[in-house]
This record gives sequence, structure tokens and C-alpha cells, in this order.
Amino acid sequence: MDFQRPRALDVVFGRSYNSLSDEEKRCFRILGIFAPGSTVDDAALAALWRTDDPVAVRKALLRSALLGRASKSQVQPVPAADDEEQPPRYTQHGLLRAYARALLTDHGEFDATFNAYADCFTARAHAVYGDLADKPEQWHHHAADLPDITALGDVLLERTTNGTIAGTTNDLQRVISFVYSTYNYVHRRMEAGKWPWLEMGLNAVRTLRKGNPDDETFIRREGLFLNELGLVWHTLGESRKALELHEQALVVDLLLGDQSSEATTLNNIGHVWFGLGELRRALGFYERALTLDLASGDHGSRAITLINIGLTLSALGEKHQAIEYYEQALTLTRAAGDLGGEAATLNNIGLAWSELGEKRQAIEYYEQALPVFRTVGDRVGE
Repeated sequence: MDFQRPRALDVVFGRSYNSLSDEEKRCFRILGIFAPGSTVDDAALAALWRTDDPVAVRKALLRSALLGRASKSQVQPVPAADDEEQPPRYTQHGLLRAYARALLTDHGEFDATFNAYADCFTARAHAVYGDLADKPEQWHHHAADLPDITALGDVLLERTTNGTIAGTTNDLQRVISFVYSTYNYVHRRMEAGKWPWLEMGLNAVRTLRKGNPDDETFIRREGLFLNELGLVWHTLGESRKALELHEQALVVDLLLGDQSSEATTLNNIGHVWFGLGELRRALGFYERALTLDLASGDHGSRAITLINIGLTLSALGEKHQAIEYYEQALTLTRAAGDLGGEAATLNNIGLAWSELGEKRQAIEYYEQALPVFRTVGDRVGE
């Protein structure tokens, strides 16, 4: 909803605003695009302002009290990544930001600014939830950008009506890029309740596929979003809905002829059946996945599949056979330098030996797992 500025705000803020140069006024208006209460750094300001001297503009806004330096508590609600001093960030009072937003709209600059904002924070989201997908324990070091990333996702959802409006191709491609950059956040931070973003991305990619049915990137995104939604609904206890989504993803995998993706989907289906207590049925899907892993040469996927088979065999009471599969997975995780996978597999082997009554062997594997869990910072595993 656009902010309708009362005349009182013109009186309060107008003098400071009117004292600025035209370029400084333009940059002040752009501040209205940021989420209420968020803090921004110099890099984000430069990306959106696109002015010759962003530092000079920022100093002018600080002098005019139209921008403030954020306090440490505002910037770092969690510990910093290291002991080095963090780059400064800036913020505004809510009324001041709303005033800037109203001016931005009045000048007809909102859409162009929003596009730049979307590109900036989609890239930032990808740098965290994409590039650090396997290191979620490090995500909190980048929490200062989360309010704008979250606001962006919610605005995209509103503007595209869940991805199904007759919007422009660029609008829908921005939706797909954003969802691709944040899907790890969605399923690893379920408490945030952002799975509607995945539904938005799925609808957007299906809309674009109507005009480009053979576009491989769109097809891959559709399969990915279907699988991620399946994981979400399984976590929410909606197993049948999860199966339906994973089965749709399997159709997409077969269309692509991508054995690695197909193996991932088969593992996901197996996981749902495992959760439903259908262990033999789950095992059948895992074994199909293993055949594909061997054919594709994807050692990472193969390690995951071997672990899943081991867990299922263990649940069926076939502990020695489970250990054989765990040992194969351990070799692969170590060769790949996958410390998290190595620690989990060592722990699984220890548990299997413990359940067989072989306590000394179990302790041997637990003692190997412990320092690896500590290395990767996995307190739960430790």
C-alpha cells in the first residue's frame, strides 16, 4: 500500500529535503524502497543510487538527519562472523522512510527502483542461501539483510498474485530468480513460514513455460520447486501431498533425462514412504536411486542414497547389512571432503553397532564422529 503523506510530514521533513541538491533528493527518495526498520550498507546504497559519488550523497543525508547511522544492536542481533569491525550500516525512522517512499511514488520512480532493489537483494540472498547452502550455521552472520530479503519476497508474492498474473516476462523471471536464490532458506527455516514463495516460483515458471515449453532452465526450475514443495509438505505432515509433488517432479526429471535429478526425486519419494512406515516400499525407491547414481557417476548423490538405504535396513532390523552400506557411504564422503556427511555416517555406524550390543565398536565410531561434528560446528550432532 502506498503511503499518503500528511501535510504535517511535509512541514517536518520538507525543509531538510528541500535543502538537498536534485541528485541528493533523488537518492533520498530511493531510500523509501527499503523495508521498514531495515539497515543498509554502503554497497546496497551505491547499487540502488547509481550516482557518481555515493559517499558524498550519504554524508549529505547524514548531515541533514535524513539518514542515520545504525547502532550495533540494530546491525548485529547475533554475533559477527569474526572479531573484525563490521562495515557501517544506516537506517531511518519509520515515518522518514515512509515519507521517502511516498515521494518515490509521487515522482513515478517506484517501479524502476523496485527492479534494482529486487536484483540487489536477490543476489545477496543467493550469496547466503545459495553459496552457503551447506553451511546454514553461518547464515546468521548475514542476518542484517534478512528484513529486506523477506520484504522483497513478500512484495513479489503480492505483485504477481502468486505468480499467475499476466505480468511481464521480466517480472516473472525476477520471481523465479528470487525463489531459486531462497529455496534453501524456505525449507531450512520452516518457522518463517515462507513456503508460499515456492508456490509463487512454481506458478511463475509454469506461466513462462507456456510460451517456452522446451526451455531447459525453466524445466529444471519447475522440477526443483516441485521437489522443494514436496519437502515442505512432508515436514508439515502432509505426506500424500508431498508424494503428489515429488511424483510430478519425477515426470519433469524423465523429460530432462537427468539421472542425478531423478535419483534425488526417488530419494525424496523414498523418504516420504519411510516416514509413513512403508519401509520396504521406501527401500525400493532408494535402490532405484542407487542404480541411477551408479550410472551417472554422481558420488555425492550416491553417498546420500547409500545412507538412506542403510537407515532403512537398520529400521528393518538388518543391522549388519546397514553397516555395509554406511561403510560405502563413509568412503565417498571422506573422498569428497564432506565433513558433515562423514560425521553423520560415523554416527550411524556407531548406532548400528550399539544396537547390535557391540558397545566397544560403537564407541570407536562415536569417538571418530565427535571431532568432525565439532569441526563443522554441528552442536546437535555433537
